[in-house]
Amino acid sequence: MRLRQAGVGVLVALLLAGCAAGGVRPLAGATPPLQQNEATHVAASTPVTLAPRTPPAPAPSATPAGTASPTPESTLLANALQVAKSRHSFIDVTHRTQLMIYLDPGAAYFGEFSFAAQGAGIFSNLQPATIEVGGPHSIAVSYEGAGMVDRDAKLDFVFGLDMPSGVTETMSLRLAAQLDPLTGAATADLWTAASHYRLVVRPPAHDANQALAAVMRAVRSEDWNALYDQLDSLFRAQISRTAYVAQMSNAMSGWQVVEATVVSPITYTDGQSGFFMAAAQVRATLSRHGTTHTDVTQAELLWDNGRWSLFTLGSGPTATPSPSP
Repeated sequence: MRLRQAGVGVLVALLLAGCAAGGVRPLAGATPPLQQNEATHVAASTPVTLAPRTPPAPAPSATPAGTASPTPESTLLANALQVAKSRHSFIDVTHRTQLMIYLDPGAAYFGEFSFAAQGAGIFSNLQPATIEVGGPHSIAVSYEGAGMVDRDAKLDFVFGLDMPSGVTETMSLRLAAQLDPLTGAATADLWTAASHYRLVVRPPAHDANQALAAVMRAVRSEDWNALYDQLDSLFRAQISRTAYVAQMSNAMSGWQVVEATVVSPITYTDGQSGFFMAAAQVRATLSRHGTTHTDVTQAELLWDNGRWSLFTLGSGPTATPSPSP
């Protein structure tokens, strides 16, 4: 399973020994590699007002994209982003669309976007889009003009790790989007001469407690069927239930799970990279041949097709093994 191997304790090594079929994946906050023309998928939508968490500043007048002068608008946008990161991704798993856009006025690619749609490819603009800032939670993007499409790109609607084919054709595009880069909420519409593509992203509620509790119950009861049900869909697509249960049963042979408990509050990572994560520290104790081993490690959950799913168990401090009383 997607693990950071350094420092992995006995619990992690055993519980995840049966998951080696999975490949390493980005952790929360990972940034996908750059793609064609540094632009990557972006979506647009008819401007819709997103409810701000704080009163927005007065909306500035439209400024042509690519203008990075030290105006109040530039300052507002820089403050809205809050992080030293110029790209934002928005992924809609329902419509199977994705938008990636450069929102930092100081970035070389400011105003460039790409919009991916299943069955259609990746659409990109050839001139900067117009970006208007209405407040930290309200950024409007509009574009009408020349663009290009990569129809043979391989698309990823979980992490946005799309792979362009390098073969493109030019066309006219129109994009309208309303973005909240701080929470990952977005609406967007992209039009070509023949088609219309829609993107709607609503951040999930911070309610991963039940999912994490289900993971802990499965571990405590050594119910690998139940644990399989809690894994994210991409991982389950790589290994069958039968194979997973068999590998876990073999890995845990001779061991008994004494404890599996959540020991910290759950923290959440909003989807500035297009996906949403939740994480908490967990403690587990295993016993074998009169010796107990206790590990404290991190469990990470991914918002995956409308539910919180187990994504990783990462390394953490490991207690010194001690004889059982």
